[in-house]
Amino acid sequence: MDDSFFQNNPALKGISPQKLSFLTEFAKKNGQTNRQDLLPLLFATSSAAKEKGIHFSDEERSLIISLIRQQLSDSEEQKLDRMLSILKRAGGI
Repeated sequence: MDDSFFQNNPALKGISPQKLSFLTEFAKKNGQTNRQDLLPLLFATSSAAKEKGIHFSDEERSLIISLIRQQLSDSEEQKLDRMLSILKRAGGI
């Protein structure tokens, strides 16, 4: 995922600049991350957002996840579903 994916996406025009900046940083890290390291990255990103006082509404999270899904293969999407399930159980999202 290219780091401009979030910044230039018209679907995200209603999200605050602070949140967009945070998402752009996530995209930069994700672009340099192996797929097997994605789950720890998601946990770390979720924790970092909380530490910075950045909270995404359920609607914002759903929108972001749907945009990310558009970039994934079927197998990657299944992995994302498993990761999101783990994060939800751990209270990370």
